[in-house]
This record gives sequence, structure tokens and C-alpha cells, in this order.
Amino acid sequence: MPPYKYAYILGTLLICFPIWLTLVLHRKDLRKEILLTSLVGGFFGPISQLIYTKDYWKPELFSNQTIGIEDFLFGFFIAGIAASIYEGVYGKRFAKRTQRDTNWFVNFAMLVTVVFGTFLILTLSTNVNSIYASMVSFLVGTSIIFFKRRDLAKDMLFSGLFLAIFGLISYTILLAVYPDLITKWWFMNNISGVFVLGIPIEEIMWGFTGGMFIGPFYEFIVGLKFRR
Repeated sequence: MPPYKYAYILGTLLICFPIWLTLVLHRKDLRKEILLTSLVGGFFGPISQLIYTKDYWKPELFSNQTIGIEDFLFGFFIAGIAASIYEGVYGKRFAKRTQRDTNWFVNFAMLVTVVFGTFLILTLSTNVNSIYASMVSFLVGTSIIFFKRRDLAKDMLFSGLFLAIFGLISYTILLAVYPDLITKWWFMNNISGVFVLGIPIEEIMWGFTGGMFIGPFYEFIVGLKFRR
């Protein structure tokens, strides 16, 4: 068994990367969406990890640092997967637009500011654990998207369910190789103590809320609609 400090990077590269790459290769028309959303996820991955490691978990990294390339890669791959899995599975295509949404930067700035701002306020100004703060933040962002774009509801729901199930399967695989992963890395006294197949329910809830937000993120930002 490889040392635990390789679990994060191996899980990311062996489980997340193949699905991300499959979507990129299979759907050339989605490459722009996947890459741009992945970059956003990769950027915020290490930043949010600075807070997660204070009260939620502290994974070992192969570099022996608090923040590492694993955080960027996980955010990069998981965001790209969540953003395109609905289109990839159901073969959804976008309707042609007569004109581009000129407010895309405003949409992007507004959504990111509200979501990340909510996360920071909850984690830095209250005693709310960062994992619950991130879930609330995702739900706030999802609510904004749903209020303005009801047509993206199916994308939200499927992406959320997929990421929740994907997380459950991924951790099940990792635990088969690293059976003490949860007790070694998670701050057990700071979470609910509810587990599903040995996995903290917070991970599944994070996947669901994160998937609901990231799934329709790109479509909302640039004003894309699916063909009927």
C-alpha cells in the first residue's frame, strides 16, 4: 500500500482525471465550457483549502505542505466534470444564439462574489464549520441560478446527484486501499458523525450542493440554452 500522503494525488489522478478526459475527448463542443469551468475550480480549490484545513479535514500531501498541487487538480477536474456531465450523459446540445450575452462578466462577477463572499462571511465571522458554510454558499448560488433560469433545473439536479454518487464511489475505492483515511484526515469531533458506507455524510452533501451549483454555472454565465 502506498503511503497515505499519496492518497489524495492518486485518487485525483486515477479516479477524477479519466472521467474529465473522457468528457473532453468525447464532446469537442464542450471543451471551452469544461476548460473554463475547470480553471475557475482549480483557482478556488487551494484558496478554499486554506480554510477547510482549519476545522474540517487536513489531508496529507506528498509535498508535506498544507496546500499542494492536489488541491488545484481536484478543483480543476471536479469542476470540469460537474459542469459537463449532464450534457455528456444525455447528449444535450446548445441552441444557436442570435447574439451573445454581453453581461457574461457581470453574471460571473456577481455569482462568484455572492457565493465566495457567503463562504468567507460564514467561516470567518461565525463558528460555522467550513464544510457546512460551503454547502450554504453553493445553495445560495444555486438559488440565484434557479430564480433566473428555471430551464436549468434538470441540469442542476442531475449534476448534484452525479457528484454525490461519484463521491460515494470514489471514497469507497480509496477506503479499500487506505482503510484509516477518514480517521487520519478528518476532524472527527467537528462533523456530524453520520456515515454512509464509512464515508462522512458531509462529503456526499458537499458533492450534491456543489454539483447543483457548478452544473449550470457556465450556461448561466454566458446565457446558453439547451435545444429542445
